[in-house]
Amino acid sequence: MNDKQIQALLRASSDLVGCLNEDVVIRSILREAGKVVQAESCAVILVDETSDECFFYIATGPWQNLLRKIRFRKELGIAGQVMESGEPALVADTGAEPRHYRGVDAQTGIETKSLLCAPLKMGNRVMGVVEAINKRKEVQFNPEDLHLLTIFSNFAAVAISNARAFDRCRTDASAFRLAADRGDVFLGESQVMQRVWSMIRKVAQTNATVLITGESGTGKEVLASAIHRQGPRRDRPYICVNCAALEPNLLASELFGHEEGAFTGATSTRIGRFELAHGGTLFLDEIADTEPAFQASLLRVLETHSFERLGGSRPVRSDARVIAATNHDLDAAVRNGTFREDLFHRLNVVTFHVPPLRERRTDVVGFVNYFAQRLAAETNTPPVQFVPEALQALVDYSWPGNVREVKNLVERVTVLAEDRTVTLTELLDLFPCLRASALSRGARSAGTGKAESLWDTERQIIVDTLEASGWNQSRAARSLGISRHHLRYRVRKYGILVPDRAERRG
Repeated sequence: MNDKQIQALLRASSDLVGCLNEDVVIRSILREAGKVVQAESCAVILVDETSDECFFYIATGPWQNLLRKIRFRKELGIAGQVMESGEPALVADTGAEPRHYRGVDAQTGIETKSLLCAPLKMGNRVMGVVEAINKRKEVQFNPEDLHLLTIFSNFAAVAISNARAFDRCRTDASAFRLAADRGDVFLGESQVMQRVWSMIRKVAQTNATVLITGESGTGKEVLASAIHRQGPRRDRPYICVNCAALEPNLLASELFGHEEGAFTGATSTRIGRFELAHGGTLFLDEIADTEPAFQASLLRVLETHSFERLGGSRPVRSDARVIAATNHDLDAAVRNGTFREDLFHRLNVVTFHVPPLRERRTDVVGFVNYFAQRLAAETNTPPVQFVPEALQALVDYSWPGNVREVKNLVERVTVLAEDRTVTLTELLDLFPCLRASALSRGARSAGTGKAESLWDTERQIIVDTLEASGWNQSRAARSLGISRHHLRYRVRKYGILVPDRAERRG
């Protein structure tokens, strides 16, 4: 490889990392490729997955306007062969090559004498090809030309992947802005959550790092996205990474990206989430589940806003606001040595704690109604409603899964309920965990002014459960979450008549 070829590769790679405009980057790569292999024209050919036809996405050279209108079946020609095999191809003389598709020449008036064709790969998927036709000075392409075009093809694949990822982020950011404008965020109406909302509005206008704590399912990610939507970064990317969902050796690659050849399987350069979140917000969920080595790297990025991709040496800067979350006690993690103290202090600039739902029961009905309305809009059906006794059972339940469990319950009821108005009996059938909660509520309320209605409610729960269990007291006790002895006591207490076996069979 001579100096001119190396310089062309460097210019193309510089455009690749310096611009996210897909059209501009691809044209630049094709121009440099055309210079290096001395081709009259270069083009990116992609597949229209709706029609399974190939089309010229971007072309350079004298025929670019003619080629833009051409489409042909995927299986035709050298391009189709390369897409099928994933291997590059060199055709020194198209006149002697029976696989060459002459339809494009017939439609455009181009005389294709020789060509190079390299696959555009995204992982294991071939999404198209880069093609170069007719070497200048009436000479033929050679294997070195094919090798060089394949390098440029890899650049083009990365450019397309990066630009489309950026477009998805921008689309998501616009969607978040629209949702925020509609007020499509619900964190609760209790006093403690009203204070959280007030704090969100203040913190959102700053670039301060935020740490969100709370049990699993309490809505930490919703709070993080609310901070992003309320602030000046709302139109820029909002990127989420669940640190616990990735193997430790993959987490650094996911966040910081990697260069081609950085490790086995790194067949191309990959931009990391920090880079994609430039100008926006990066949400790191389950931050306590990271390894000390990664914590050290993260600390450096938070302090310098700079990092290197794995296998690279060029510093990459990222102006991404970081919001981290955990369901662990980070103070305890620092004390026992599993979490770096310096990183804890760097994250702990502004802290939000989201209380579990059992500590803010006044929010339960609000969440039930919110999810019911949202599911109704998604399914184009009337929202489910709950009779007062059913709502009270929901309020009194402990919700170990927090808001996520509320959402799952409302989804289940929306799908399975016989009617849009859900009774207590039907709710208990669909969500048996509520039975034990209802029973314990009845026991706690004994002797109050509400004893008579609760007596009736608890008696009916036991009767309904026994009937659903075929009057098998062992099964009924398991459904209610109480012992068989306890169930027998309550059957006697409420004077419930248990039918004999003959009546049950009848």
